[in-house]
Amino acid sequence: MIARYTPPAGKTLHIVGQDLGAVAGYVEHVWSTPGGVTTYTGLSEGEADMLHRLSCTVNYGAGDVNAQE
Repeated sequence: MIARYTPPAGKTLHIVGQDLGAVAGYVEHVWSTPGGVTTYTGLSEGEADMLHRLSCTVNYGAGDVNAQE
């Protein structure tokens, strides 16, 4: 059985990241859509919605990140 994101034999799943600027720069200069992107987020106990940072733009000091963009 092949996993959902396993590339075919002889192929590679190319994932880029971490911040919005890096992903945009890659797409602009390489002219290719990556197979996936990575991002950072923070989860803190006690917050009403611990996953809210996945749907807004935040910056942890290394560039803007937003899992929805």
